[in-house]
Amino acid sequence: MSKQYNETIKLEGNVNKENIEEIINAIDNSVNKVIITSGGGEVVSNIRLAKLIREKGIEIEVDGYCMSSCFNYIFLASVKRNIQNNAVLGFHGGVETILAKVSLPDFMLRHSLSPLNVPIAVNYLI
Repeated sequence: MSKQYNETIKLEGNVNKENIEEIINAIDNSVNKVIITSGGGEVVSNIRLAKLIREKGIEIEVDGYCMSSCFNYIFLASVKRNIQNNAVLGFHGGVETILAKVSLPDFMLRHSLSPLNVPIAVNYLI
């Protein structure tokens, strides 16, 4: 899932409830870059990782693809972003399906979206 090379972590695969703690624990104070290839995964876990990336100022580099929750949260949370040649970014409506079940203020409080300054729903297709 994730491999650490000095100050860089290579993350391959979806982020979800089963692996989020391992990923967060791997990002110690020396990590300043995450190279990612991910189809997305579970929304809340991606939001947790996005918040950590924003707080620590970690660079994101997409190598391969970054789709769904990877793009909607992790990629957008980083203040420094790189996209390798031939990499693919894919995004869609974000948390709209979750918001149908939870009120927006409640969701933002419970999952700390507001400090990210990241759009909570992307509704544009290119």
